[in-house]
Amino acid sequence: KTFDESFMKAVAEPMLPPPDGEGEDRRTAAQRCRYWMGVIDIDHFKRFNDTYGHAAGDKVLVTVAQRLVSIVRESDTVARLGGDEFVAVLEDVKSPEEITRLARIVVARGVKKLRITGGEPLLRKGLEALIAQLAALRTPAGEALDLTLTTNGSVLARKAAALKSAGLRRVTVSLDGLDDAVFRRMNDVDFPVADVLEGIDAARHAGLHPVKVNMVVKRGT
Repeated sequence: KTFDESFMKAVAEPMLPPPDGEGEDRRTAAQRCRYWMGVIDIDHFKRFNDTYGHAAGDKVLVTVAQRLVSIVRESDTVARLGGDEFVAVLEDVKSPEEITRLARIVVARGVKKLRITGGEPLLRKGLEALIAQLAALRTPAGEALDLTLTTNGSVLARKAAALKSAGLRRVTVSLDGLDDAVFRRMNDVDFPVADVLEGIDAARHAGLHPVKVNMVVKRGT
């Protein structure tokens, strides 16, 4: 089962009409099904490759792939995106506990940084509960994780305090322009840039710092 097939299934399946005779049962099951995608990269892999050679680097990639495959379920998919990046598509995830179970395993194997991203995480139901569970995890040395979240900032102003209380350490905000017209045009959104700036201020006051800002530079804007 290839990554492309699994990804398209995750995107398209809930929108497919049920076959004749199956009524609402299949549609209801599809709507209940939830997919999560985790992206894993290897820190300092280029330095390792340059120091020890590509043959050693290839062994590292194979080892990481084998370990990832060993900790996911048979219904999940692990693929290499390229370079030092891997992706895991988790099928039919129904609760924060399932995400936390996988996170606990990878943390025990050396992962120190977790970032919640994709779509707009702040609109996901139960996000605070998931953050609280992830924040409680510890590395084998007993250290807290570097737990962060990427957001478009649209509702960050009213969520910042709760996120900090749940255990989030910092946020990354996508901000592609300070001029409102440019911001709306580049992002195709129906909220003003003022909401994002207010969210950044709220994050700083809540203690979610340093606040990192991501931006896209587009010629002619």
